[in-house]
Amino acid sequence: MRLFDEIEETALALGGTLAMSAGPSYELRQPHQIVAAAVNAVPARIVNATVPDVVHDTVRDLVRAREAAADDLRRKRQQLLSFLLRHGRIYENGAHWTLAHRHWLARQSFEHTEQQIVFQEKIDAIEDAAQRLHRLDDQLRAVVPTWSMARVVEAYQAMRGASFLVAVIFAAEIGDVPCQAGEPSCLQP
Repeated sequence: MRLFDEIEETALALGGTLAMSAGPSYELRQPHQIVAAAVNAVPARIVNATVPDVVHDTVRDLVRAREAAADDLRRKRQQLLSFLLRHGRIYENGAHWTLAHRHWLARQSFEHTEQQIVFQEKIDAIEDAAQRLHRLDDQLRAVVPTWSMARVVEAYQAMRGASFLVAVIFAAEIGDVPCQAGEPSCLQP
């Protein structure tokens, strides 16, 4: 029997429910006691299983909201580029979304009023999505110093190429990584 099946069976027996997330991992969405009991039911196969506290869950929710905002911004940008392409407007002076590209966008105008309205609505939607993303980034920067995983985030940032955002996402989704099976952590003192 797979580990997931064992945990699911134990959680259901204890009155919990099991909900699948979008990724390959699964989350138990019931009180922490049910989750802990389900994990403790198969102790021989789980090493260093921890139950996230409420603050950890809220940071994870903030990280996921930020990811959704970034996806929304990408979609809105793509929609604008598709609209411009349909009307034969192609920016050929370098990468999109640079300062030069934004100046080029500001100079675009359309013959028909309706097309100009659609264009401006798409520009405004991009600006709104960018502001939303910026607000969520600011919220993450504000909450991480008070979070129990702040030292883990700092340790992840010490790794080459790990930005603040990458470190926060990794800490929120994965948590603290043990050095070896059975050891508490490489990153926590």
